[in-house]
Amino acid sequence: MKNNKQWFKEAKFGMMIHWGLYSVLAGEYKGKRVAPVTGEWIMSWLNIPIKEYEKLCNAFNPIYF
Repeated sequence: MKNNKQWFKEAKFGMMIHWGLYSVLAGEYKGKRVAPVTGEWIMSWLNIPIKEYEKLCNAFNPIYF
């Protein structure tokens, strides 16, 4: 029986899941949307103040994704 590491290497398949505070906004802030490919840049693109962005920490919980 193969272990998981062996199976993964032989399957030649990989996936990276990357998310952060920006995931809570789902590409939208105060009615303004950004393209999905720029989701992690939403703070910069929509000029979200740091104090406002920090509030997302209370809502971000990876078990909800």
